[in-house]
Amino acid sequence: EDEKNKAFFELERQLQKQRQVATEIATEETARQVSVARLSATRESLESVAREELGEVPNHVDHQVVLSEPEKDQMRRQIEQLKNQLATIGSIDPETQKEYEETQARYDFLSAQAEDLRKGIADLKKVIADLEETISKRFNASFQKISVNFEHFFKILFNGGYAKILKIPVVVGTIAAPE
Repeated sequence: EDEKNKAFFELERQLQKQRQVATEIATEETARQVSVARLSATRESLESVAREELGEVPNHVDHQVVLSEPEKDQMRRQIEQLKNQLATIGSIDPETQKEYEETQARYDFLSAQAEDLRKGIADLKKVIADLEETISKRFNASFQKISVNFEHFFKILFNGGYAKILKIPVVVGTIAAPE
């Protein structure tokens, strides 16, 4: 039983480590997703501005805006700046994508492992409860039979009389009154 307890605690310790690793991976994944979302939003914004500058006006624009020459110059400078930012951002690095996929695979694996451990613990608790219930039922049934036979044989051995076996629940340190 000590070995089982040691094994159980070792499994719990491993589960805790796996949960910690899974949490770290989830945190890294969230940071990457935020970064990718920011880059994607910036890129879409820059592409939209570039399309408008090049004359491709989105369908949702229904009216024409008239700008003065200084406003147009300012817009051109802003568009150039955004184009430079877009060029700096570039596309998603293939290594980053590969790292993300590896991290996702590891996270999925560890999540499945953790879920298996949770199910195993739940199954063990159910087995323990079932065993306790079975033991209690068998004990009570056997105790009842022994009690009946004890009363019967007591009368035979002592030519009458009355005797009874009682279960007395014991509380640590004190003895409780019979049921």
